[in-house]
Amino acid sequence: MLLGSLAVSLAILVPLAGALVRFRAHYNPKGLQLDSEGGVQPHTGPVISSFVSMLRRVYRIEGWPGLYKGLMPTLLSTLVITFFLMIFLSDSNLRHGTYSAPDAGVVGILVYSIFAMLVSLPQVIITNRAITTPHKLPYLNPIYSLRVLLTPTEPPEFNSISQEEEDDAEEATEYAGAEEDVIGLRTDREPYVGLIDCGKRIIEEEGWGALYRAWWLTTLGSLSGAFS
Repeated sequence: MLLGSLAVSLAILVPLAGALVRFRAHYNPKGLQLDSEGGVQPHTGPVISSFVSMLRRVYRIEGWPGLYKGLMPTLLSTLVITFFLMIFLSDSNLRHGTYSAPDAGVVGILVYSIFAMLVSLPQVIITNRAITTPHKLPYLNPIYSLRVLLTPTEPPEFNSISQEEEDDAEEATEYAGAEEDVIGLRTDREPYVGLIDCGKRIIEEEGWGALYRAWWLTTLGSLSGAFS
């Protein structure tokens, strides 16, 4: 029963979450940009103005596999969380669908919070990269997928390989979209240097609306959690 409800939930939520991540990550400047020499540089990427448009675009370019990008890290993290809840939550909490941090004092809550952060942050980063990458990732080859997703300075030690092998792997990587990428990303010539710089540049280049893309989905999720 639990596995069945989990499968149904993932089948519905993964495509919606993937489209939401891509919609918010898509670079959609509000006007002409200037290059490093002060010349006008028109935006040539796709213009996507709504969540539904992004959902349709993902399906048109990458098909059903594109809609389910990020499935494996989402599935693994969901199984870990479910296993954790079944072990540490009481039967009463499980029956009523409620959850709270373990009642173990200040030190216990601090350790619990740090552990949750250390687990959740890598999971979110890997999942979002798996969703936004233009490459086609295999479901059952995590080592290869991590090599594709992580930059040369980030892979764990067990992924260290020679430069020639990296080049060969990059050439053999298959793209999910045959003709074009689903989203456009900001050029890395002038990368964000921090959270504040990121926020300022987003507002300057894309406007305040970029910070509130698909706000209604977040609101619906908050409301459903509050009334559950």
